[in-house]
Amino acid sequence: MKLLLSFLLCFVFLEAQTFAQTVDQSNIASNGGPNYGGSASVVGTYAGVLIPTSVMTSSTTTKIATTSNALGIFSIGVPATGVATGGFLIFASGQGFTGDIVGIANPNTLTLQAVLAASFTPTTTTNASSSNSNVIIITGGNTTTSTATATGDMTATISQGTSGDVANPLTGTASLTVLGIPSPSGVGTVNTSYNLVVNGFQQSTTVSAGTVPTLP
Repeated sequence: MKLLLSFLLCFVFLEAQTFAQTVDQSNIASNGGPNYGGSASVVGTYAGVLIPTSVMTSSTTTKIATTSNALGIFSIGVPATGVATGGFLIFASGQGFTGDIVGIANPNTLTLQAVLAASFTPTTTTNASSSNSNVIIITGGNTTTSTATATGDMTATISQGTSGDVANPLTGTASLTVLGIPSPSGVGTVNTSYNLVVNGFQQSTTVSAGTVPTLP
């Protein structure tokens, strides 16, 4: 009798273990953890605006309204593999900067992290003069050029679904530093830092690397 019960218990344990392994294998992800399903797709073309919330010039920080005389726009294509690329333009510090945006989109966390880089070339003319009998005589001048830059980074969240009529809204923050703007006094340059908010959306599920025109 004991031998028969022992045999039956062994059979029950074997069946239970086989069933448990069958269930568990279907719920084990490739990394060994639970299987919660696949990652969301972030492939596509996104566009948005960068709106300043604060600006710092020299050592003074001033809060500014969203209607401030500064605004950025971008368009970026996110492929299935590789880096995301696109075009970037911002009007800040009284000048227009054009350049590129390069980033990485994470389908697991639904985030887009990118770097921004744009530039423009200001021209400064310095005239040489002399005076004779209270008359100023312009004898010539020197024209110099330099490159002003606007560089920074952006972190945004890609929301799956819709917000109103907008598909997959893109929201986040960005920071930007503008270097090399000639000072109004003609001596030195003005350096300005901006904090901005990102408001964007997915334009298409196909990938297109956006470009921006070169400003005159």
